[in-house]
Amino acid sequence: MDTLAPNGRAVTHTEYGPYGELVKSQGRAEYRADFGYAGMQYHAASGMYLTQYRAYDPGTGRWVSRDPIGELGGINLYAYVGGNPISLTDRRGLATREQINAAVQILRETFPEVLAASPNSITGVAGLSGVLGNELGGKTDLSGNIQYNADHYGADGVPVDEVELDNFLQTIAHEMQHLNESSRDRIGINIGEWIRNITRNDCWSIEDQIDRNADVMYKQTRNGFRRRLGL
Repeated sequence: MDTLAPNGRAVTHTEYGPYGELVKSQGRAEYRADFGYAGMQYHAASGMYLTQYRAYDPGTGRWVSRDPIGELGGINLYAYVGGNPISLTDRRGLATREQINAAVQILRETFPEVLAASPNSITGVAGLSGVLGNELGGKTDLSGNIQYNADHYGADGVPVDEVELDNFLQTIAHEMQHLNESSRDRIGINIGEWIRNITRNDCWSIEDQIDRNADVMYKQTRNGFRRRLGL
């Protein structure tokens, strides 16, 4: 990583190991940027990196305090990105689980009658598709397990990009409405969607109404959702 002067010339050069351990540092200290490895703020006195919720020690490759959301972020409360720093980052010290929990909680609190049921699990799945192979943003089975499209929102343990948070909240609001359905309801919805896709007839379906409901829900909760995430 380089720090550039106004004329575009590199005045510092820093290289890191996989877990943020310093490999090479060149240039004058006064030019060195405050933010370094994975975009985290560097604390020179301790040699640690600071995030919104906790400090990270590059020497051990671990957080120095427990995950504030407990085991919802994983069994190991001190692990950094599940031991995979090459592919993943966690700039805030929290993973996607915090975003999922915040979305579910604020939606259920705001719409307790419509969203009375709570999902058993919410996980990211790459290449999520419907019966006919059409791409889906989300999917809910009859056991109350919700899947979201990891191609849109990132894999498990990877924070959803801030620009996608509104779409993510809308997707969760949409899928949580499916938790109220019986097997007979689901069969009816699937048949309706199948007929519409086969005939290419853009007629109204229950899915349309669920999606409209989800639009209303996310618009009424988006500000509170972002506040809970510290945004």
